[in-house]
Amino acid sequence: METFVTIDFETANESRDPCEIGLVKFVDGQPVETFHSLLYQERFLPFYEKLHGIKPSDVANAPKIEDMVAEITEFIGEYPLVAHHAAFDMRILQIALSRSALSFSTSFYCTKVLAQHALGLPENGLDYVSEQLGIEHPGDHRAVNDATTCGLVATRLLADNNFDNFLEFAASINVRPGQITSDDVIGSARKSIGANAKMTLEQQDELLRSIPEAEMHLNPDFEGKNVVFTGTLSSMDRADARLAVLKAGGRMQNEVTKSTNMLVYGYQDPAMLRGKPMSGKRLDAARLSEKGFDIEIIDEALFLQMLSSRYKTSIPPHAPRGICRSQYAAKKGGFISLCAVTPVTTVTQR
Repeated sequence: METFVTIDFETANESRDPCEIGLVKFVDGQPVETFHSLLYQERFLPFYEKLHGIKPSDVANAPKIEDMVAEITEFIGEYPLVAHHAAFDMRILQIALSRSALSFSTSFYCTKVLAQHALGLPENGLDYVSEQLGIEHPGDHRAVNDATTCGLVATRLLADNNFDNFLEFAASINVRPGQITSDDVIGSARKSIGANAKMTLEQQDELLRSIPEAEMHLNPDFEGKNVVFTGTLSSMDRADARLAVLKAGGRMQNEVTKSTNMLVYGYQDPAMLRGKPMSGKRLDAARLSEKGFDIEIIDEALFLQMLSSRYKTSIPPHAPRGICRSQYAAKKGGFISLCAVTPVTTVTQR
């Protein structure tokens, strides 16, 4: 089985500022080496402190992530990276890389995406996937333990499907590898034929009728809203994203119009932009927003956070016009991040 490195960040606030990093190297399916460090952050929200137990006093003398980039990339080497909900962790790492003078590039895979399409489970969080695979998961929301559980899940997925490398396994379930460099992140996601095809109102109604009532969960962030997607999502394909919006009470639109309430954007391929700063849909949404139309323009990470029923929150009538519920909760100190929730072996702080 190929050697790979798993990665997990714990964060201090809704801005995804990291306060801990954990890396675990797997050789022949076994964890053989770990890298761990607390990371300096000034601003912590109470929820995050309660989630993982890391406090400002714990990181007061810890290094900043920018100062750890050389050690992090040296540990990773040329091995592929693996993370659960990789879009979250890779973006944090890429921001740190972009602030350094180092050149770095490697492929990565997301066990959440791989498990979703290989196992067909009703949920794909690390807690649930590890439980279904019979993998012990401490669930203490610490970086090294999360990374360890992620690696054990990855190993089981490879072994149970008779593969010894991620590239061939991912290809067998039509998932493309991600790529992280010092300049950008290209997500790992399902390559679905026709996933970006336009959906008619009749097709939406037909799809809605096919959804079991038990799977419908009206979410105030989406209920009654018209949603448009642009770009490539890292965590799911376009068809799955549309289905999630419909289950949450939203409606899909193919193009941005005056009736659009939300635009969700993923990775924008520079070749497709043809010199433009952003996609045509984002430009249209920005123009309408400037004219006073109530359109939320959000990235994939916030979309995922808003989707999770565990993170729904009510928005009071006095909230500023045009602000989404997740953003309002963040301003009030109640925002919840989808950082991975996972395990702990005893590690020494670097």
